[in-house]
Amino acid sequence: MEPFAPPPGLDFNKIFVPTIDTTRYSYLVKQFLSMSQPVLFIGESGTAKSVTMQNTLESFPSDLSVILNINYSSRTSSLDFQRTMEDNISKRTGRIFGPDQGKKLRIFIDDLSMPKIDLYGTQQPLALLKFLMERMFMYERGGDLDKIIIQDCQFVSGMQPPGAGRNTIDPRVVSLYACVGITFPAGDTVERIYSSILKNSFLGFENAVQECSLQLPQVTMSLHQAVLDNLPPTPTKPCLPCF
Repeated sequence: MEPFAPPPGLDFNKIFVPTIDTTRYSYLVKQFLSMSQPVLFIGESGTAKSVTMQNTLESFPSDLSVILNINYSSRTSSLDFQRTMEDNISKRTGRIFGPDQGKKLRIFIDDLSMPKIDLYGTQQPLALLKFLMERMFMYERGGDLDKIIIQDCQFVSGMQPPGAGRNTIDPRVVSLYACVGITFPAGDTVERIYSSILKNSFLGFENAVQECSLQLPQVTMSLHQAVLDNLPPTPTKPCLPCF
């Protein structure tokens, strides 16, 4: 990978340092989208699923692409999802809707597994999503149930793996996606990420200070690993592992 220098003045939480892994994931997303294949990132919290997907979508030319970010939660309903979709498409002709002519609407649904499961074992927002992905239309709520035919839309999503209290989503929904497993970055990759940021942040300091700053990522990672090894989470004392 080429040396990375963040743009001046960019907030820390908005800095994205590309790595070999994120470059691979980004390439896969672009290849799948070129074939109109929805993509699902699956990985634990802290694996940079969302930021990698977001940066990939932002890399498309803005005059040809529109991004719609949707965050599912336990309170999201199918009506919420439908209203969000309707608010971001416009009428073309007849019952056909879509983004502005000549553009693709790329819809990123994060935390895909979060909606609550109803009495019938269904996650209603996912049921509507499945219907929409398979048929590319949905029905207006109320009234005559007219069709809303949607064109030039692509779906990408992210979620944590099931288990540990997280929902297992309908396999029929999963089958519509190309699933990509996102793993935690290796230690040397994490060190490179933070070293790249710190190196740029300390450019105005003396050489001795700059040299000390380059040791911070390794020291911090050692402390983080010691916490994970010696302070495991318990029901009464939960500990969130993150970088």
